[in-house]
Amino acid sequence: MKEAFDLTGRTAVVTGGAGLIGRGLVEGLGGCGAHVFIAEVDLAAAEAVAEPLRRSGMQVSSVVLDICDVASIEACVAEVVSRAGRLDVWVNSAYPKTPGAAADLEQVPVDVWNCGSRLFRPITISVGNLSLTPSTWAAGTTMTARSTASGMSPTVR
Repeated sequence: MKEAFDLTGRTAVVTGGAGLIGRGLVEGLGGCGAHVFIAEVDLAAAEAVAEPLRRSGMQVSSVVLDICDVASIEACVAEVVSRAGRLDVWVNSAYPKTPGAAADLEQVPVDVWNCGSRLFRPITISVGNLSLTPSTWAAGTTMTARSTASGMSPTVR
């Protein structure tokens, strides 16, 4: 797959990367040559996934991230940029571990999906010349990238 989709030299973050779907995304991006950061609220869970992938030759790291906390998102971006020198790909695969999150899908309150209304507003993360704008931080969110003139300091708005 790397021949068709080469990510060598790129850095990716997968939120919820220790979960079932997230793990597959980490393996896919890592298999294409990216340095992948598994972003999880539980660092031990992230390391449990990262270690065997590193032994297989992939460049995989772990970083703490609570998707329900904007300050944690900003700290995660800053740590990735500090450790890898860049951030090219962001994949949201995390699901908030809030009350009601374990209910049947049809019974999960809307505010659980969005970590409450405080994160329902759009925010922008800018790192170097990459600006990421999610519509919400819920699992499966897509992000758009546009060029900016900012420096390497990540910002969340």
